[in-house]
Amino acid sequence: MQVFSMYDPAQPAVTIDLFVRYPIPYEQLWSRSVEMALGDLMVRVCSIDDLITMKQDAGRYKDLADIEQLIKIKKYEKD
Repeated sequence: MQVFSMYDPAQPAVTIDLFVRYPIPYEQLWSRSVEMALGDLMVRVCSIDDLITMKQDAGRYKDLADIEQLIKIKKYEKD
């Protein structure tokens, strides 16, 4: 998976990833996405399952650590 990460130096905690290649077909990503509030804005984000799939595809150390936390979040949301 090839991704460009964009950020604003004034807000380095906010990063947006732009995909060069989709690991999941776009139509599937869109149909399973959800809207969330980000301050006063509503933003569309991929589902937790799709995020886990993309992080597994990337295989970076930081993504593998994120996957563990995402699985915990997913389990918590089910309960």
